[in-house]
Amino acid sequence: MDATESNRRLARAGAVGFAVIAILCAGFAAFLASRIMQARGLEQERKLPVVVTTRAIGAAEPIPRDALKLASWPESNLPPGALSSIEGLYKDGRAPVAAAGIQAGEPIVRARLADPARGTAMAALVQPGYRAVAVKVDNAIARAGLLYPGASVDVVGTVRDSKTFVVSSRILVENVRVLSVEARTDVETYRPKAAAENGSSATSQERQDAVVTIEVTPEQSELVVLAEREGKVDLPLRNASDVAPVKTSGVTPSRLAAVGAAASAAHASSAATAEQREARRLRRRPDERARPQAPGIETYRAP
Repeated sequence: MDATESNRRLARAGAVGFAVIAILCAGFAAFLASRIMQARGLEQERKLPVVVTTRAIGAAEPIPRDALKLASWPESNLPPGALSSIEGLYKDGRAPVAAAGIQAGEPIVRARLADPARGTAMAALVQPGYRAVAVKVDNAIARAGLLYPGASVDVVGTVRDSKTFVVSSRILVENVRVLSVEARTDVETYRPKAAAENGSSATSQERQDAVVTIEVTPEQSELVVLAEREGKVDLPLRNASDVAPVKTSGVTPSRLAAVGAAASAAHASSAATAEQREARRLRRRPDERARPQAPGIETYRAP
């Protein structure tokens, strides 16, 4: 009896040990499977409804209802301020206005919409203490894409002196920001107009001026407005990282002519110097035709 009872106890202990080992193996297998699924991106993540656009929306453009839809978005990648209801955007009866360009499929967030308390989307782009001033530039520059929303430019004014009637050009304002080119206020959705867009010919399109809105201080706005009224304004593009101020004295037709004359004189002097160097080289070269022919000399050796 004692041996039988001992065998039973051993059998029970073996069964319990086997069960513990099976449980540990199952847990380890589940851990490995979880790690493999996570590494392969198979782990299921909670997704939330998010309002996204079905097409590109330009800055300062009202967002129509048919340009929005609900999409499932992973909770870990949910943008801050994302909206989950389309009806909430139109609760006041007005369409929301994009403060910046929004690409197709991009979630709608509060930060990308114009704040009604700050005015329209264009007014929301102007920094406090600055003013938005619209100037006219050659349409060829706008079509070429040399100016675009967000670009850094200088303002060069060309005006005629009312007393001396002398025309001069000089930099009036440095390193100002372009807010918009025509109605486009965001570089993400900005596209230069084609020459024959809207059914107009290239000739008539070239005669028109493009309107560019720049951001300046109140004092600078006075200079820009006066220069445009009294003459012409140009906007040279500059590198956004180049913020060093530049000192210039301006240019007049007489100074421009002097620069041209100096350049012509320097070119003529360079050409004359080149001719002199060529002449000296030719003088140093021996004339093969004038060289006398030496008589032949015979050499004898003693036997």
